Amino acid sequence: MYHSGFSDNKKIITTLKQMLMKRTSYAMTMLMAFVISLLSCSKDTDAVSDDVSLGNNKLVIRTKAVSAGSSPMTVATPITIYIFNANGKCLARKALASEEKTAEMKLEAGKYELYAVAGASSEDYTLPVAEEATPESMVVLNGGREHSDLMTAHSGVTLIDGEDADLTLSMQRRVLMLTSVNIANVPDDVTSISAKLSPLYENITLSGDYSGSQGSRTLTLARQSDGSSWTADCNLFLLPSVGNPSMTFTFKTADGKTKIFTYESQKPLVANYKVSVNVNYIQLKEPILRCSINGVDWAGADVWTFDADERDFSVDGGGSQDGSAPDGSAPAAGTKYKGSYVLKSEKTDVGTRVTLIAPRGKNKIEFQKNDQTSIQAALYQTMPALVEEGIDNWRLPTLDELRYISENYNEVLGTKLVDLGLEHIGKGSMLYFLDSDGSIKCFSLANGEIFSPESKSSGTYLRPFATLMFTE
Repeated sequence: MYHSGFSDNKKIITTLKQMLMKRTSYAMTMLMAFVISLLSCSKDTDAVSDDVSLGNNKLVIRTKAVSAGSSPMTVATPITIYIFNANGKCLARKALASEEKTAEMKLEAGKYELYAVAGASSEDYTLPVAEEATPESMVVLNGGREHSDLMTAHSGVTLIDGEDADLTLSMQRRVLMLTSVNIANVPDDVTSISAKLSPLYENITLSGDYSGSQGSRTLTLARQSDGSSWTADCNLFLLPSVGNPSMTFTFKTADGKTKIFTYESQKPLVANYKVSVNVNYIQLKEPILRCSINGVDWAGADVWTFDADERDFSVDGGGSQDGSAPDGSAPAAGTKYKGSYVLKSEKTDVGTRVTLIAPRGKNKIEFQKNDQTSIQAALYQTMPALVEEGIDNWRLPTLDELRYISENYNEVLGTKLVDLGLEHIGKGSMLYFLDSDGSIKCFSLANGEIFSPESKSSGTYLRPFATLMFTE
């Protein structure tokens, strides 16, 4: 990429060359050569070149993959690296063809922050230009394209005068892979099947954070040669789910009816897992739809299983079921539903998604510090005492949900909880949440800071959330 005036520079250079042909004095020749050289080097610093020189201290940059599973992992390509100074200004953007290659540049002594994105080609994504880049800049998926094997890394480095430095960026996968959706024993009268997974994160930043909470992916299944099996072999890269996702199956039949079943998961879909969905559709004597979601090695293995009575299917848009059997019409935000507070009430393609906050919270929870297994056990064991009967699928809030409260506190909470007879959540409260990587962390509503859980903390509260789907 060149400055908009580069074409004008070329005209100037051409004119100068013509002058050189007429004036042959040594002084004029040297002057013209200097000007030509100066103008020819007016390229934009965002050109992703390998000749960045901003000082006398050499920095060598390498990348490596960090795998949480047993399988070896290589860094996706291409690799784009952004270099920021201590003031947060992006100095340059550089590219690496693969993890076997290194990038070199010369910088002044000082502190620098480096962010890298791997797997984001120019065909699939629009990356921020160097002069506009910040760690919060979005890596935007281009229209009509699918996500690739996205990885990110971040590291700081301090350069000392007269000393060269080596830096290795540890790349971590930021997507999951939905490998397939398979349904067996489908009735003969079914003419089409689709499966929608939502909500998913919509975007990712240079720093590896996620944003946007309304993403989804719909798959169309195809009838197989045996006539009763339907499959979508997709191998799709997807951003993680926002909290616990739902999968909505839509069956269209030959008599023109539409049957809908929505499964609300008990846990989130996190990055670096391969996920397959296997559904066994059983009619007649045992009208049950049985579905399992299997996570296989990237980072490990996981199995999700649920049973759903066929009588709970909605037909022609009526009565969706989510495992907690919501009654009546969807409640409005800011009201109370079955003893819990309605934080959100959002219309979707398949109904109204309602987000609830439990009526009470708990602090001073004891667990082993820095031990996620101990933390999760302590929090989930405490959760049943904080909720009302009649609602299932209670969970920890997501980071996006707590950010939503923090940014809109007066409008969505304020004194509403107290007015409804529920335990107050103060503006300065700190709450546990489940991060997109599957770990439990703490969030401050006052300033948006994220920190590690401390055992027996009097200032951090467990406050369960739940999601219900109403189809009216």
